[in-house]
Parts: sequence; structure tokens; C-alpha cells
Amino acid sequence: MDTINQHKEQKITPQKIEESKKKLQNIFNNSPSAIAIFDGPEHRFVMANLAYQKQNNRKEKDFLGKSFCEVFPELEGTGSFELFDNVYKTGETFTASEYAAMIDSDNNGIPTQRYFNFSLEALKNELKEIYGVMVMAFDITEHVVAKKIIQESEVKYRTLFTSIDQGFLLGEIIRNNEGKGIDYYVHQVNDTYEKQTGINKDLVLGKTVLQAFPTIDKWWIETYAAVVDNQCPVRFEKFFEFTNRWFEIKASPAGEEMFIILFTDITERILAVEKIKASEQQFSTLANNIQNLAWIADGGGYIYWYNQRWYDYTGTTLEEMKGQGWEKVHHPDHVKSVIDFVQKAWHINEPFELTFPLRAANGEYRWFLTRAFPVNDEQGKISNWIGTNTDITEQKTFAEQLEIKVEERTAELNSKNEQLETLNKELQSFAYISSHDLQEPLRKIQTFSTRILESEESKLSDDGKDMFKRMQNAAKRMQALIEDLLAYSHTNSEERKFENTDLKKIVEEVRDDLKEELNDKHATIKAIELCEAHIIRFQFRQLLHNLIGNSLKFAHPQHPPHIKIEGEIAKGIKFNNEKLLPEKKYCHISISDNGIGFEQKYSEKIFEVFQRLHGKEEYNGTGIGLAIVKKIVENHNGIITATGELNKGATFEIYIPVV
Repeated sequence: MDTINQHKEQKITPQKIEESKKKLQNIFNNSPSAIAIFDGPEHRFVMANLAYQKQNNRKEKDFLGKSFCEVFPELEGTGSFELFDNVYKTGETFTASEYAAMIDSDNNGIPTQRYFNFSLEALKNELKEIYGVMVMAFDITEHVVAKKIIQESEVKYRTLFTSIDQGFLLGEIIRNNEGKGIDYYVHQVNDTYEKQTGINKDLVLGKTVLQAFPTIDKWWIETYAAVVDNQCPVRFEKFFEFTNRWFEIKASPAGEEMFIILFTDITERILAVEKIKASEQQFSTLANNIQNLAWIADGGGYIYWYNQRWYDYTGTTLEEMKGQGWEKVHHPDHVKSVIDFVQKAWHINEPFELTFPLRAANGEYRWFLTRAFPVNDEQGKISNWIGTNTDITEQKTFAEQLEIKVEERTAELNSKNEQLETLNKELQSFAYISSHDLQEPLRKIQTFSTRILESEESKLSDDGKDMFKRMQNAAKRMQALIEDLLAYSHTNSEERKFENTDLKKIVEEVRDDLKEELNDKHATIKAIELCEAHIIRFQFRQLLHNLIGNSLKFAHPQHPPHIKIEGEIAKGIKFNNEKLLPEKKYCHISISDNGIGFEQKYSEKIFEVFQRLHGKEEYNGTGIGLAIVKKIVENHNGIITATGELNKGATFEIYIPVV
């Protein structure tokens, strides 16, 4: 036996060993798997077959003697080096599927995403010591990318299939009877379809379209093969607990063997169309039965619709009236001015009015008032004009007759004004005579009567003396009356010069004027928070003089006169007077006293000329003082009111607008 073994060992020559190595090297290099062998703990390349070189776009010289880290520095920090270390230290084989790594596989300095199936296996010597690592790798990047594309496509399809708000059916076209007939079988149905139609999926899947949807017209199925895109409204009634839901069906081929059907619920659209039709019918009924002639034009003024009243009145037809046809029924004398007006009005986004005569079917012309209103779209542009024509012939005739009467009345008023001007001139002459010619005899009467009483008193009887005194008093009253009449007339005729004035100063001036009367009657005047007002100064002084004098004249016999004057500026709403504007500011002046007062029923009468509530023997005066006060207030566009209570005093409220 030993001889035989010895003989065999003698036959294994170095040449045979070399040949065996070459065979192994050839197998290694030509293996379809990318294989590389690393030596030592630094994992230096010892061998890299042709597949490995090709996979990494490098030559053998680019690998041999270099470490894995030197050849693939882009993998640092990814954990790849640690995998080699672990296999080298433990001897445990490591395998990975679809392992992702950023590899500079094109050897151009730009790493790209690559995917590998690979294994790392420890290499051991005769003593079972690990001296290296062998890697066997398969680049499956194209496979993984293709799979991801398919997966993404499936996800997109599934997302679209489940999330679209339309019913979605996917089916297969099957030819039967040796290709002579075609059936359309349903393979997939989304949840939206089931929710919208109320049809359970089990009633549809695996059935032909006609079996699943018997309410679909057969013509649609029969013509489908020749139609790329088709749609028709279908009402599903038998499958619903409720009825009258309408759907639009849209079908499209998906290749030679597949088809897609989309179901869109158009019930709301159908109902909206029906509502629009009903609304249009209501509008048409309303428009045709109103008394007005009505029309509708586009944004450029092209009239495309008239109501029946228009046709009844004009005796025309739509064909005659379209566009600018309305010109035919306008009066020749007015048509140009109407055209000029509307050509400008069409482009202004505002309603307009216009009057003109329109010819009736009997040839008569009647006057109409046209009102047109623009209708704007979402962008604010004019989309339509809606207009009405109202017969105003009677109103126009009445207006013309009224205008004639107004002209006649105006002429009459002008004549009256001329007469008034003449009377005013005569009044001015009378005022001049009153101020000069009438007062002169009165002064002589007073003078001579005084002299007679002084020089002839001893010769006169008591009755004579009494008559002379009465004559003097009558002359004084006559002179006072003339002076008050002059003051009243001056209130109207004198120049009105307004200026900002402190009312407190005017009160002080009047107080000084009436100093003797105030002292005689032990009277007091209290002015509280008086304001500044825009007034005619001398007139307002006359006003306060008259009111304070009035308080002194009508003082209570048992009480010294006490006069209180207050002033403030505020809005009309504060004063509780309906004649004042709520938001307008007024200067409010209040003058009150503790005199004999008056009954409230006379609050308006006391402002009239020559009105007296007491006899001239009790209280002197002409009855013009308060009339002058009211006239001055009116000259300031103001309001005056009076309140009183018998034997408890009176209050005068004055409101002057603040400029």
C-alpha cells in the first residue's frame, strides 16, 4: 500500500500543480460573480476577478496591494469597513440582499447609489487561522431600481384608485366566438364607486358591464370598441334606497386588452340645470307679464332679448330687433342723440337713465323712461345690461302742463316782487318820515305841553292838568312805538356782518346800559360760562337788551328781579329739541328770570308784533320787543323758544348754529 501511495505522489509533479492553479485562476477570473480576495487585517486586495473589475470600472492593478479603504474611501463612515473587520475577527460569514451603498463605480470621483447582493466569507489556512476575507457580490442596481419604479407606480395607481372622487372600474376585453364577439369584464372597483352608486362590489366584479349595469344603454357598449372616449348620463334607480341620482360615465381603452370606466355623480349638476331652467322660466313669465318693456344686452350693448311686452307694443319680432334693431322704433328726431348717449354709457360701469319717444304698433309715438343696470362678472367687468322702458307719456304731459303753470306763477310772483319792491321803497320812505317828520311834531307836543304845565300850572284846573299829562303820555307812547317800528325794520334791512364775539362782553355792555333800571329795582344779573359765538354783534346786543329789559319790565312786585344767563356749545342731540339737527353743533343761550311769567299757551303768541298779555296801564311797552328778538334769531338761522309759569318766571332758549 505504501508503495502505491508513493508511486501516486511521484506522479503529482510541479507542472501539474501549476496547471491546476491556472485552471483555478481561469475559473476565478471568468466567474460571472464579482469576486475579490483580501489579505490581512487591513483587507488588502490579493485578487479581483474580471467581473469585479468590470463591476467597479477598474483594472486589476488598481486593486492589488491596496486596502479596501484606499480603493473605496467614499464608504468611510457607512459601516462597510466594520463588516470586513467583523468577518475577519469572528470568522462568521455575512450575507446581505439589496444592500445600498454610494459607490464610485464609474471611477470618476462621483459616487452613485448602487444595490448589491453579496457575502463576506473568512479565508483560513491549514491551521484554521483566518488570514483573509473573500467577497462575492452581484450588482442588482438595475433590478432594484426597476422594482422600485414598479412599486412606486403601483403605489401611485393604488393611491389614485382609492382616493379619486370618481367611481373607478378597471376591466378586461375578452373576445369570444373565435374573435367575432367582445365582452367587457370588470376586474377592479374602487370604494368611491361603491359609495357613490350604492352598488356592492360583489355584484360587479367578474361580470360583464351589461350584467353589472343593465341600465346602461346597449348602444354605448356596442360602439365602445370604436370609441376612444365616450360619456352618457345614466340614472341608477334599482340599486338605490333613494332614487334620481344621475351619473356621467366616461370610458377609455387602456391598451388593447384593458378598459377604464369613470363614474362621476352629476346629480347636483342636473338639479342645477333644472333649477336654472325653472328660474329662466320664472324670469321669462315675470318679464313677459310686467307692464314695462324689458330687454337684455351683452357687455358691449348688443341687445339679444326683449320681453313680450316689447313685441306687443312695437309690433316687431326678435329678428327685426336684434343688435341695433331698436333704432327702427325710435323717433327720427331723437335717434341720433340716443345713439350718442348709449355708446358712451355702455362702457361706464354705472346705471343710467334716458327718456325718448318710441313708436307703437299703430304708428303713435309715446314717451318712455329707460333705466339700465350693469351686471358684473367675478372680475368686476360688465357681462350684461338689464333695462326697462316705462311709459311716462301721461307724466310728461302733466309735467309740461305743470311747467306752463309754473311759468305763469313765476311771472305772477315776479310781478308781486316788483310790487313788494315798490312797497319796500315806500316803507323806507315811511321809515324816513317816521324817524324825522313824525317825531318832530311829537317832540313839539311834548315840549309845549311841558312848558304850559310849568308856566300855567296855577291857571289850570285839575282836569286841565290831567288832560295835559295824558297828552304827554300819549306822545311818549307814540314816540316809543315809532322807535320800535324803526328798530324792527332795521333788523331786516341793515347789513349783516357776522364775527366771532364773546357773549360775556355783550352782557356787560347791556348791564351798563340798564344800570339805572337795575339799581332802581335792586335787580341782579348772573352770567354763567358764556361762550363765544359767530353773530351780528349789534343785533345780538339789541336781543339781550330787549330780553333783559323785558325781565325788568315784568318783574314780580314782591321779589327783586334775578336774571340768570347761561351759555354752552354742544350737538343738537343733547338739547332734546326736535327742530335741531342731532349731529350739528349749536351755541345755546338760556335767559331766565323770576318775574310774573306767563301761561304756556301763550309761548308762541308773545313773539308776534303788537301782541301784549297785559294792559298798557299795568305795564308800558309797544308789544314789538320780543318780535325784534325773534327776527334777530332768525337772521342767525337760529331757533328761539319760550317757557313760562304764571308768577314763577320765564325762560328763553336760543340756539344759534355753529359755523
